[in-house]
Amino acid sequence: MARTGGLGRPNGQAYWPVRGNTLHRFGEQLQGELRWKGVVIAAPEGSEVKAIADGRVLMADWLQGYGLVVVVEHGKGDMSLYGYNQSALVNVGAQVRAGQPIALVGTSGGQGTPSLYFEIRRQGQAVNPLPWLGR
Repeated sequence: MARTGGLGRPNGQAYWPVRGNTLHRFGEQLQGELRWKGVVIAAPEGSEVKAIADGRVLMADWLQGYGLVVVVEHGKGDMSLYGYNQSALVNVGAQVRAGQPIALVGTSGGQGTPSLYFEIRRQGQAVNPLPWLGR
């Protein structure tokens, strides 16, 4: 069973969900006053998207603007969201381990370039995910 004790402090301990070039960063202007609440990482279509930490799958479904989304709950109010996927490899309720493939990169969010939309939420608020990523 996967541990779900939260993500802890942001000190680069989590896995990158996919390897690729960062197209958009947290806080960058999206449109007008809207800002990105996560990061967009370009990667080859069909690349494995991996869980950044242990947790439980809370959602694996379509979400307007995000395409096919997988949400992993890590405990203590921490969640990671993975969007724009081609397909989900996990079902709701599944326990996942850090580094486990959970989806495949796609264009389901309406992006022209195959990419992953990635977000971390703490207590429901989007936070900059980059400080957590390092492995």
